Amino acid sequence: MANPTIAWMSSAAYLYVLHLDESQLAWEYLRRNPIYRQDWLHSRADPLIFPVHAWGFAENPDLDGRQAQPCWWDDTGSVRIDPTERASNTLTFSLWRIPGRKRLLHRGQRLALTTDREGDPLRLSVAPGMDDESPFAVSMPARADLSAYCLTARRLTAALTPHIPLTSRRVARRPTRLALTHMRALQALDGALASASHRDIGEAIFGSEAMRSRWHADSELRAQLRHLIRRGRTLMSGGYRTLFGGSNAGRFPKP
Repeated sequence: MANPTIAWMSSAAYLYVLHLDESQLAWEYLRRNPIYRQDWLHSRADPLIFPVHAWGFAENPDLDGRQAQPCWWDDTGSVRIDPTERASNTLTFSLWRIPGRKRLLHRGQRLALTTDREGDPLRLSVAPGMDDESPFAVSMPARADLSAYCLTARRLTAALTPHIPLTSRRVARRPTRLALTHMRALQALDGALASASHRDIGEAIFGSEAMRSRWHADSELRAQLRHLIRRGRTLMSGGYRTLFGGSNAGRFPKP
């Protein structure tokens, strides 16, 4: 999709959003930001002038979350890899034993490593002192839900252990309510960026039948659409950083 505001009326075009992780979702919102797109356009002649520190990531906004392989500058939510003392049965870290396409970003005191194997990213924050084939320790941010970080740690250790299959997080499961909300918020945002009416956006998201029977001035459906558009604009205008644990969320001017 050359421009995310095109073809917004087809909900099927947004189904891939249901399978993105938080970092990929953050990119989906950022790449729709008109100011970001303008900065990217202006930097095409000289990539060094792109303000990557301001946005947190630099990539062609025409690439969606499956293609961009986001590697955020201020990501504080990644699983951390640090050197440790060698002990019995201690695994050693090797960048080249981890399968998939790799992207490495020097982020001040640490290295941000993103690997992508068949559209299933693995994100790590690596201490700069890590040598190849050296023992390592894994640490995670203290959050209410650690399941995603535990899965990342298991996938990493499996990748570094011979004869153990690499577990994917992309298992067949019912999309969560939050994933569905993100999908609809992105579609509603694209409709708003295309200057479509609320009624047209609502019909694209909820369907003609629902609009005929449930759309009126004070309807719940209308309030839900307003919430989706407001949510999309907030995340596009800096709030995307909250999705991957970044800092300074919301400090950018709204388009």
